[in-house]
Amino acid sequence: MEKYKVHETKDTSYDYEVKRKPENNNTLGVISLVTGILAIILYFCCIGLDFLLGIIALITGIIGHKEGQDYALAGMILGIVVLSLYLMLFLGIFALTGISTIFALF
Repeated sequence: MEKYKVHETKDTSYDYEVKRKPENNNTLGVISLVTGILAIILYFCCIGLDFLLGIIALITGIIGHKEGQDYALAGMILGIVVLSLYLMLFLGIFALTGISTIFALF
């Protein structure tokens, strides 16, 4: 049997592709967070606009959270906080004005 010499060569021409994870588009998460923050700020001065911004923050937060976006959860929580503040405000107004007497007539 003959002995074969093995020559070590450094081959720099690799034949492979680098598969990169697609960049996470965080647009809905940022929109949710910004509208949630604006809704919290405007809650104390502009009634109505903050309710609309809270709904937008909640909806975009839910959609963005399903897509795995980073800031969507924070915006969704801020939207829930604003909407729950509105619920407490209206329940307090109804309790103070005696709205229960209107329901007693029916």
